[in-house]
Amino acid sequence: MVPGSAWGQFHEAVEAFFDLARTDADTARQLLWIITLRCRSLEDFDQDRRFLIGSGIPETLLPDALGLGRLDLRSRPG
Repeated sequence: MVPGSAWGQFHEAVEAFFDLARTDADTARQLLWIITLRCRSLEDFDQDRRFLIGSGIPETLLPDALGLGRLDLRSRPG
C-alpha cells in the first residue's frame, strides 16, 4: 500500500472506524448496520456479526438482528 494514496487513505479511515467501534457503542452499531446491509438471512447477519466480534469489537456493543431493527431477516429454509 502506498502511503498517501487514495487506497491508503481509505484503509486508514476504515481502521480508525474499527478502532473507535471497539470502544464506542454508537460507532459499533453503525458499523454493524453498514456491514450487514447486504444480509438477507439471520445466518448471514450472524456471520457478519461474528466477523466484527473476531475483529475485536466487544459482543456487548453489537446488538443482534432484532436489536438492530432488522425485522426483514428470516432463517434460511431447511
